[in-house]
Amino acid sequence: MYEECYSFLTEQAVAFVIAFLVVYILDKIDTGKNFFHSKHK
Repeated sequence: MYEECYSFLTEQAVAFVIAFLVVYILDKIDTGKNFFHSKHK
């Protein structure tokens, strides 16, 4: 029972970290594009 709960929490944590990384990377790419476009104007 304990192991099942632990694995569930681990999966939740991994999913959270992956979602955070995706948002973080997309934010970096987006700011990079904005910086690139503003530089060329």
